[in-house]
Amino acid sequence: MKPLRSLATQSTIIRLRPLLAAGFIGVMCTLVAVAVTLYSINEFDSWLPGKILLWRAWLLQAALPCFNMGTRENPVCEGTPIHLFAFVIGLVATVLFYALLFHALPRIWRPR
Repeated sequence: MKPLRSLATQSTIIRLRPLLAAGFIGVMCTLVAVAVTLYSINEFDSWLPGKILLWRAWLLQAALPCFNMGTRENPVCEGTPIHLFAFVIGLVATVLFYALLFHALPRIWRPR
């Protein structure tokens, strides 16, 4: 007979397995989104994929005030530590979004 403690940990692991898998998928999707964004910025000089894939981080940064370091015709925004903090919070929100999406999809969409 197995000890009660090992049975409890095994059932906990079995119950947490879908959440761990969804969290892993969320982290991987976010890393792929960041890689696609950085590649598109370096190769094509385009911010559009980043604005689409990481829209939570872009939205949080856009909500903060920007200090113009350039001219009125050619504005240059200087980022502050608050912008960096907002971007990190946006990345965490992106991980949570993708994890919840991939955790909820099998429960919502089931073949009949």
